Amino acid sequence: MMSRELEGKEIIDAKADKFGKVIGIGIDCSEMRVTYLRIEVDDDIVKLWGYKKPFLGHLQVLIPVGVISVGRDVMNVKKSATE
Repeated sequence: MMSRELEGKEIIDAKADKFGKVIGIGIDCSEMRVTYLRIEVDDDIVKLWGYKKPFLGHLQVLIPVGVISVGRDVMNVKKSATE
């Protein structure tokens, strides 16, 4: 899968709640592989975590690829947003 195919994909958590969307990737240059996905977190999840939505933009987090499974239209985080 090409990196441009990942960007914009929706992410859902283990409880099938919308978690956010992919806005970038992190690459380990020595091994030439993707190690992290940069996720723009959905506003409802930000509130669930007890944070305030940034004034400009959205909260972004890095998620290791080991906890993400890739589906046809969406990607799944193997844990729920509260874990």
